[in-house]
Amino acid sequence: MAKNPYDDAFKDLAKVLEDLLSNLSRDENTRFIGCTIITGAGGEPHFSMMGDPGDRAIHYETVEGKDHLYVTVELPDEDDIEPYAEIKEDSVCIRFAEGALKIDLPCRVKCSESMVSVSHGIMDIVCRKLPEGKDIHTA
Repeated sequence: MAKNPYDDAFKDLAKVLEDLLSNLSRDENTRFIGCTIITGAGGEPHFSMMGDPGDRAIHYETVEGKDHLYVTVELPDEDDIEPYAEIKEDSVCIRFAEGALKIDLPCRVKCSESMVSVSHGIMDIVCRKLPEGKDIHTA
């Protein structure tokens, strides 16, 4: 019988879900704030979750891929004004009605090729990485 090319992806997803479900709290307040599933060649599949819903701090995470950098931010739910993301070569500044959050990036990015989306209280930022040794004007 021929092997389905998606078999490995489904096995990885099943492993991630198994790990996720085995680590969840069993109380009625358990919920997801943000979740990133990272895939790639080699290594164990893993997931990363953001934030404790009772915590007032703004939670974020960065995930570095081969060509892109991904930033996920849990937005405060009391803001009536949609936040604004100012993307610079080495940082992202997110401005809220009640202040700002500066995130130093682990690598340099090309600002003009970055995208921001906001959905259900989560801001996703996708930035194209600058090649090592290049500056923004020559990349």
